[in-house]
Amino acid sequence: MDEFVSNLDALHHIQQAVLRQLTYSKYLSHTELLPDGMAGNAFNYHLNFLVKQKLIEKSDKGYTLSALGRIVVEAMSLDAKRFKLRPTCGVMLLLEDSERRVLIHKSRRQPLLDYAGLPFGKLRISANYKATAERMIIRKQMDLADVKDLKFHSPLNVIYEEDEETVCHRTGQIWHGLYTGDKKEIETQNGLTFWSAKDFKLKSEVGLAKSGELNDCTLVI
Repeated sequence: MDEFVSNLDALHHIQQAVLRQLTYSKYLSHTELLPDGMAGNAFNYHLNFLVKQKLIEKSDKGYTLSALGRIVVEAMSLDAKRFKLRPTCGVMLLLEDSERRVLIHKSRRQPLLDYAGLPFGKLRISANYKATAERMIIRKQMDLADVKDLKFHSPLNVIYEEDEETVCHRTGQIWHGLYTGDKKEIETQNGLTFWSAKDFKLKSEVGLAKSGELNDCTLVI
């Protein structure tokens, strides 16, 4: 499914043209960016707008995409002037205790409302998978020192379907660890996190994660 989620109509077509030009050039001068027949002062308004939005920067070499601007153009189709839907990249956490129980999260928010499975955390810009797994553990109110042998388990590429339609697509890595600390339920607005036996009866990722088969599979919720 290759779909667009929003357009760039909020940006003037001149601003869109600047982003498109700078996508294919590292630096361009004011003259090189200026559209034919357009007054310099009017064009400066659009350049200054993009600078204020931190999408482009001005230097002695000319105008260039900022770090944020480069991330933005990576996520969009310049020809269609739209952002594309992409899988959510992150870490699925497979934590076990000495009794072979597994940490489970039951979601209270979309896109997987009322779905129970292994906790998932989104990868942040500039973060790595290990840091993401550690952040998830801390957010679950657990001490990192109580998690032994935290390491990469397997690739993750899982598609969730409801009524034969894709409602969520997650990719990234599964990280596994052994938890030796005190276990407790954690309840927040986003959901309930608890420990459960591996024969957890709700349809979830647990069985697949156990066998390392959680890459390139489709789950029905």
